[in-house]
Amino acid sequence: MDGALLEILRPAIALRGVSADPKSGGELQETAKFFGHFLGSAGFAVRLCGDHSPAPIVWAERGNWDADGVLLLYGHYDVQPPEPVEPWQSDPFSVTLRGGAIYGRGVADDKGPLLAMLLELCRSEMAASHLRTIVLLEGGEEIGSPGFADFLRERRPQLRSDAALVLDTGCPDDDLPALTTGLRGVIPFEVHLRTGSRDIHSGFGGCIPNAVQELVHLCGQLHGKKGPVAVPGFYDGIFTATGEELAAFELLEKLDPRPQETFGVKCLRRIFPSIPPRATHALLPALEFNGISGGYAGVGSKTIIPAEAMAKITVRTVQGQCPERLRSAVVEFLVKRCPRYAEVSVDAGIAGPAYGIDWGNATEKFKGFFHRMECSLAEAFGRNPIHLREGGSIGVVGAFKEILNLDSILVGVVPPSANIHGPNENWKLETAAKTRRALAAFFGARPG
Repeated sequence: MDGALLEILRPAIALRGVSADPKSGGELQETAKFFGHFLGSAGFAVRLCGDHSPAPIVWAERGNWDADGVLLLYGHYDVQPPEPVEPWQSDPFSVTLRGGAIYGRGVADDKGPLLAMLLELCRSEMAASHLRTIVLLEGGEEIGSPGFADFLRERRPQLRSDAALVLDTGCPDDDLPALTTGLRGVIPFEVHLRTGSRDIHSGFGGCIPNAVQELVHLCGQLHGKKGPVAVPGFYDGIFTATGEELAAFELLEKLDPRPQETFGVKCLRRIFPSIPPRATHALLPALEFNGISGGYAGVGSKTIIPAEAMAKITVRTVQGQCPERLRSAVVEFLVKRCPRYAEVSVDAGIAGPAYGIDWGNATEKFKGFFHRMECSLAEAFGRNPIHLREGGSIGVVGAFKEILNLDSILVGVVPPSANIHGPNENWKLETAAKTRRALAAFFGARPG
């Protein structure tokens, strides 16, 4: 059992810090102070910066600029809301051990892997003497990292580094770690549709427009009959996958021949014949409905025709696409197709850019750090990590590249069974122990 990690993880999980909840500001502040105190006690110079973000950015530094290398470590201390709480088998904000795993909101995304990384960094004498480290922790990743890009722009000279290290991506299985070579970008949308000034008795049904019905019909036009997104230009600019990348997804098919059981669905969709379903989520952009509401959804019946309805949508972009162009295209598509007797408003949030390692322009120091992590993971897990593009998004990673010209080592040690963002989020104790061993090897070797 990993006593050191559990000891620091228990108070960290108890700090709720749900960035999507406006009432969580105080707990986010306390969580930032918690991490700042942890790093300060290990000899880091720590600042809490709250200029741009809704929660403080923890900025910590250790080492001299004339060290053998400069490594920027990134993580986030905010978490997703616990709802729905009914399926949780234990308190989401209390560390619970069950069946060889740690349960709690944030144990896998991202407090567990983050604290494993910081623990090994702080205890490494080699890292302290031969490596300059910059730690940036934020409390707004789960809501798109507002203000973080401005923070990077204003402090660009002080943040120059050879590589960024991020433990916030996934892996295929507990025993197979991943080095993520690409991430999708994300654009959030909120669509509001109104058909009248108030709800109407449903006895007038048939002659009064229904906001829920109209919104469902409008949103239904965003996809074609067989699955592709119908917004003009939606697939423009996408990169061409390499043979090595496609081979990685073929390996996934062999490792997990029935992925529908892993995800709890009856099938995986194939959008285009040339791309296998398991690769679709990483190699193609997507438009997904995250939630829809309107009318009455309480207990019993309330016979009304709702006047307003709302849908939340996210678009995932891939490397090579222009997120601003896609954002405008989706808004224009919905506005043009809204019926004349209804009003629609589309709020588009911050667009997080997609990311992919540009090996042709990567520095030798970055390649050296990447190779060392590859060897460290192989030693700890007993098998070589898989190189994989992922369908999720970490907007900050794209900002590192765009603003700091900094490539990232994205280490995936959290499999789908961890159920991040869902009930009963967990991280296997054995996987956590292997992750710490890999990080100990990585920080224990001299940079070079």
